[in-house]
Amino acid sequence: MNTSPDFGPLAAFGVIGFILWLVFTAGIIVLSVWIGYTIIWRAVRRGMREFYSERPELR
Repeated sequence: MNTSPDFGPLAAFGVIGFILWLVFTAGIIVLSVWIGYTIIWRAVRRGMREFYSERPELR
């Protein structure tokens, strides 16, 4: 007689939940790096444009 409980479906939910959490966390990290890169890239481009503009008071 087998009296041990069957945790198969519960374990499957745990594995699926862990994979979804991992994908979601990786997505948040990639999105935050991309947004930070975009902000810095635009700031540098704007600063270069202002520094090298034809206005003599900036030089």
